[in-house]
Amino acid sequence: MQEQPRGITWPALPADAACDELDEDAVWSAGDLVHYRIEATTGQTPRTWSLEISLPELPEPLREPQFADTVSGFLRVANAHNQVLTDSSGRSLTRYSRAPVVLRVRLTCDQSGEAIATDVATVAEAHVWQETVDTRPEFGIHFLFHSLLRVDRLLGELVAIVRPPSAWSVIGNGMRVGVRLELHADLRSPVVEVATPLGLVPAFWLPGTLYANEQRALDCRFLITWRRSPLLPSLGVLRIEGHHPDDDGKRVLATVVAARRGRYAAPDRDDLGMGLRKGITEAEFVAALGGRRDTVYRVPGADGATVDLVFVDCPAPLGRLVGAFQSGRLSFCNSPGRVGRFLERRGFAPGPYRSEFVVEPRSPDQDR
Repeated sequence: MQEQPRGITWPALPADAACDELDEDAVWSAGDLVHYRIEATTGQTPRTWSLEISLPELPEPLREPQFADTVSGFLRVANAHNQVLTDSSGRSLTRYSRAPVVLRVRLTCDQSGEAIATDVATVAEAHVWQETVDTRPEFGIHFLFHSLLRVDRLLGELVAIVRPPSAWSVIGNGMRVGVRLELHADLRSPVVEVATPLGLVPAFWLPGTLYANEQRALDCRFLITWRRSPLLPSLGVLRIEGHHPDDDGKRVLATVVAARRGRYAAPDRDDLGMGLRKGITEAEFVAALGGRRDTVYRVPGADGATVDLVFVDCPAPLGRLVGAFQSGRLSFCNSPGRVGRFLERRGFAPGPYRSEFVVEPRSPDQDR
């Protein structure tokens, strides 16, 4: 199904702009750039702006990723939150999801020629894998939105459009205005094919509300596609529409008109991190973890295939990990629960650690 979202007139590409096709294998890279055209209307003549968000340089890698089933879309540096993401089928995505970066924001006013450029310290977020284009749609939008609000000129344009908070709320908040964006994922629209400067892509609308001191200030919605390069600096946001809750004449629109991919090296999909690679032997797996081999389970698959689950007791802080081996070669590694879900969603017997599947029990001296 092809549909042009209602109410959208896609701006023309700038003469010197280019749009690279979406690439699920491309990672964050130096030179990534997304170009928006912004139109702000406050009841008078609309003001139009050119907004560029770019990643000038990658930070130095802090460590290799751990247990990444794929590294698509990710900056390969340590994360500050050490969280494990899983997809809806239980597949572990990676042990890192966020990384500190410095985005360069350049804003130019078409009417006055005023131009500003500033660097904004923020956090790079992306999914390494999405089952559908609307998987976890809120992922990263908050970081994008608040990064843009740190640019004073953009904030000034927004203040002219939003409904201001009451004087009492400002006084009660210590003479400050606190801004919060609430996304309404349960109200998102169905995914449709949309004609964009990047070609025909699947996309959906995600509505949201901007609050100032917990008072409704701006109704908005985001048109979102895959979170893939070259749209990683914008988290796949193709368009932002916002309007004053009581005055539809006060509006702001931001629309992608160009997106360019920087320099990148294609990810190694066999790299699971921690010195592990898909296809290594069991002995190499244990040696790479510096651990001790323990219980082994053999689990049947729906298609008659089997997988050996090899437990390894590892030094702190890793603890007990499980490698999934097919035909004697490593295909996946993670904590026991995540490996279990990974297999069950792929047709293997549920509850893979049942006693009838044990082929090598835990050694008695393991409990000493």
